[in-house]
Amino acid sequence: MPYVITGNPGTGKHTIAGVVGERMNLAVVDIASVAADSGLLEPDGTDTDRLAEAVMTRMSGPALAVGHLAPHVVRPDTVNGVAVLRRSPYELERVYRSRGYAHPKALNNLGAEILGVVAAEAAERFGGKAVQVDVTGASIQENAGKVAGALYGSYPSDTVDWLGEVSRNGDIRRFFELVK
Repeated sequence: MPYVITGNPGTGKHTIAGVVGERMNLAVVDIASVAADSGLLEPDGTDTDRLAEAVMTRMSGPALAVGHLAPHVVRPDTVNGVAVLRRSPYELERVYRSRGYAHPKALNNLGAEILGVVAAEAAERFGGKAVQVDVTGASIQENAGKVAGALYGSYPSDTVDWLGEVSRNGDIRRFFELVK
């Protein structure tokens, strides 16, 4: 049965998955790569039903599925554990700038992280198997340890409230304005 690492873009999913996969002796299945290799990436979205079939065929042995679409393509009855990576929007903002994200794309992803969209999707799909892991400010090795614990059920879900933090800091407009 596979494990899952999901989270918004920029949270460190693939970097951490590489370390965790090596530690746990799991094949890493990159959901975005499967979509690209299968010709399922389309301008208006991804056919998640067909992607789910393609992903599941790649996870024949011990595997770690990685990607923000995991809640839409990995069957919950096949999963051992799910780590949902969460990262401060203040850190993510720097990541998106360094990646050259267009302002609307950055705001869309920042808003999704602040509102916990991927975390909510994972909780809805995977129930109690979904554990939030706040990766803010920690090293890759520290985060890999937390994620491995989350996947094995020995790391308690972190409490994340980016909306409260952003609100307390007076930054709602910074992260939710439509035009800059």
